[in-house]
Amino acid sequence: MISFKDVLGTHEIKTMRFAKAIVAEALGTCMLVIVGCGAASTLGSKDGSDLAVSMSFGLAVSMGIWLFGHISGGHINPSVSIGFLVTGHISVLKCVCYLIGQIAGSIAGATILWLILPLSLGSSYGSPSLAEGVADWQGVIIEMFAAFSLVMTVFASCDRLRTDHSGSIALAIGFCVTAQITWMGSLTGGSLNPARALGPTIFAGKWDNHWVYWTGPIAGGILAAVMYERIFAEKTRETDKEMRHVQYNNCDIQSNGFLDYVIEIDAPASSEPENKPPAYHTKNNNTIEVINLEERLDKEHNLPKANISLDSFKHISTIEDMCICVEEEDKPQDDSNKEDTSNL
Repeated sequence: MISFKDVLGTHEIKTMRFAKAIVAEALGTCMLVIVGCGAASTLGSKDGSDLAVSMSFGLAVSMGIWLFGHISGGHINPSVSIGFLVTGHISVLKCVCYLIGQIAGSIAGATILWLILPLSLGSSYGSPSLAEGVADWQGVIIEMFAAFSLVMTVFASCDRLRTDHSGSIALAIGFCVTAQITWMGSLTGGSLNPARALGPTIFAGKWDNHWVYWTGPIAGGILAAVMYERIFAEKTRETDKEMRHVQYNNCDIQSNGFLDYVIEIDAPASSEPENKPPAYHTKNNNTIEVINLEERLDKEHNLPKANISLDSFKHISTIEDMCICVEEEDKPQDDSNKEDTSNL
């Protein structure tokens, strides 16, 4: 059973990877605002500008995912982060910090545009607004559908169990953004992203209907995340348990529920009978079964037996934390930190 501490994600604050992820989200959103909103400001109403602006936003999203996907997942959009939260892929604390980073990045990007763009280009800075004749409720539905399509594409692209598609995830998501802004950009300004709308709005001062750009995308993102996870995700009741296995660094990592993983390391082939130590229980009552951990790590990483510590596994709740633990085990430790695991 997963504890409240796991769902909240307080243990993640202690890792350097967590801090890097927040910075990555802020920087990615900043780049998105500079490129996308900058294109909307500089191109204005020129012929073909709508398609050019939509391409700018799409390629900017692809750039952010390509650059920071391995650190934070490349969300750069509160709708995406909240979608991953409600489906249990990220913790509450990580989602909140991602949103703070995304908002900060948007404001930083808009500040840069405010500093570098000449006044002759206007003062909208790419701030979205509803077109004449578009009611508030229509704007909500338009933004909701566009964000729904985007988050569905994100979840489909990140579905590791699917084998029917290949290619660049970053480009697939970026082209989805381009397609959405192409048809709805002239109606609502093509936000799809609450953070992207906030930064430019602060400097443009266009607060009319601003709530539309939060309500619509977030609602669409939640609906898309739950729908894909519960209906369209590549899994069945009969094979769900087998499909939850993930291979990393010759280790079999098995998901047993919400933010919970069990790590099993097979023993090397041997004619001697296997002596399986008892299961190691963490503070959160998560179970990690370790089979001949000393011999396996000693063989693969040439580590002295005394350097092997199971305490570093106690905070594992995601695959990313497993990566951190493996990196920590590779580092030599002082004699004072050595721990004998033979009694576990």
